[in-house]
Amino acid sequence: MEARPRCEIDFERSCNKSEFTLITYKSGLKKFMRFCQVENMEDLLEADQKQIQMKIEDYVYYLTGKINPNSVPTQLAPVFLFYDISDVILNKVKIKRMYPAKRKVQGFRAYTREQIKEMLSNSKKKRSKAMVLVFVSSGIRIGGLVGLRMKDIIDVPNSKCKCLTIYHDENEEYITFLTPEASKALDEYFQERLKAGEVFSYETPVFARNENQVRDFANTKRSVNVLNVNPVSRTAVCHSIEYMLASQDRPKETGGRYKVPITYGFRKYYNTVLKLSDKCNISIAEKLFGHSVTVKLDNHYLPIGMEELFKEFSKNIAELTISEEERQLLKIQKLETGLKEEEDKTTENKLLKEQVEVLKLRMERMELSGNV
Repeated sequence: MEARPRCEIDFERSCNKSEFTLITYKSGLKKFMRFCQVENMEDLLEADQKQIQMKIEDYVYYLTGKINPNSVPTQLAPVFLFYDISDVILNKVKIKRMYPAKRKVQGFRAYTREQIKEMLSNSKKKRSKAMVLVFVSSGIRIGGLVGLRMKDIIDVPNSKCKCLTIYHDENEEYITFLTPEASKALDEYFQERLKAGEVFSYETPVFARNENQVRDFANTKRSVNVLNVNPVSRTAVCHSIEYMLASQDRPKETGGRYKVPITYGFRKYYNTVLKLSDKCNISIAEKLFGHSVTVKLDNHYLPIGMEELFKEFSKNIAELTISEEERQLLKIQKLETGLKEEEDKTTENKLLKEQVEVLKLRMERMELSGNV
């Protein structure tokens, strides 16, 4: 096996913040390599320092007008990192002065419940519906969704909800939950894959890349090695949602950006529901949103602190549920639970009254016995 070049190994090691960072930086550097018309990372080091400086400056000019000006620094970050760890000195101040002027970022809007309902009605694919409901129910970012594995999901005891570990074993790890509606959609998607012959393991992606794989597995009538199942890509997620949005009018800001971002609109919806709720503790809502590190998740039990997080989440399950039918069922269950609690209280009060009467009778008998 041919040894990999040292510059490639050093670059990957330097992207040690998370797996998502590594994927993003490798993708960004590949874009620069295509611009330079080279196939290997080590080819980027063949030119001298002056030529490299000019090539990066040309890359900035190339990106200007092709992408959002606010994204140019993001595209240059992996390029700077690569040359930094390769000991190539660049005049970064000069390069950054060439960046296009940033646009004023408008406030992102959230999807409405009606828009999300229409999305779900526009697709019959179980994967697409499950993805949307997981986004809505948990508020996770697209990077968190594509990185989910089966080991990251457990059922919450005594409920129809699921608990997710986002960015498992990374510095940004946190937990969040799925409503019964989202949990049900995810289970239906899993059942479709299992019936087709797929075999799950702890490392199996929650969302498989190619929906055609399900049909392929069924047609070949064989059990599928988990290594053959790749996680869904960010591009595929966006395409699925764009398809479900096809029938909707999507207003744009000045400059062409959509007022409701393709996936962040779900996160904004989740954040809005929790932050505007008078039922939820704001600090706990921040934890559920992934803005602070929470306790780690055990594979079988809810550790200390998890109960409190789920208690706050459960207060907003109805608001995070999209289907009107599911919302009505939740209301009925809440009423039934309330009635049962009242009945239990009534029964308990009746038993207490009976016990009091028994004690009174005993006292009376004791008094009579004493007088005899």
